[in-house]
Amino acid sequence: MIGLFFVGLFISSSLGWLTIDQWHAPQYWIGAFLFNMLIAFFYEALPEELALRGFVFDVLRHRFTVWFSVFIQTVFFVGVSIGVSVLQVIVGMVPVENIFIIPSMILLFFFGIALALMRLWTDSLWASIGFHLGYLEISRFLIMPTEYGAPPIMTFQDTITYGAGASFLIMFIILGASFILLILLGMKRMRKKNDNKSYPQLRSWKET
Repeated sequence: MIGLFFVGLFISSSLGWLTIDQWHAPQYWIGAFLFNMLIAFFYEALPEELALRGFVFDVLRHRFTVWFSVFIQTVFFVGVSIGVSVLQVIVGMVPVENIFIIPSMILLFFFGIALALMRLWTDSLWASIGFHLGYLEISRFLIMPTEYGAPPIMTFQDTITYGAGASFLIMFIILGASFILLILLGMKRMRKKNDNKSYPQLRSWKET
């Protein structure tokens, strides 16, 4: 994931979509980064992955096809995020207009797909938990620190319009990861097919 971030940063800066102002020293952000990672792990990444990519996804896969299960658990993921936003509005943490922001919902949808693809490829919840946590930390400390009140690892300026560079980097990471995972899943499926074809030949060779 960090590799996708740097590739996206190189592309956007080469095309003049953003300019990097400064890379900040670790002592400026490392304490907040580690503390936020701990909170994000126990409060966001771990419970969401155990519930959605763990319990819900496994139940869906026993009843439906894999890709329909991917879609349904992603809808659940977006719904849970909207529900959390509603609760935040009720307690006065955020304004009501923050609930149904279409770009954010689209981002959540593709993020949910990427998390499910990671679970499918690795067959491990820890991989999707790590992917989830990595995305949260990159977005909060590298891409959109001002949105979360976090000390930035890097500061940059958008040269087209405000938020365009950050939006490109986020979508590049999520869509790029999804594309790579789809290729890896295709290779995994082809490998399984080849193994299934070779097993009968192997058994007949042993019998002779």
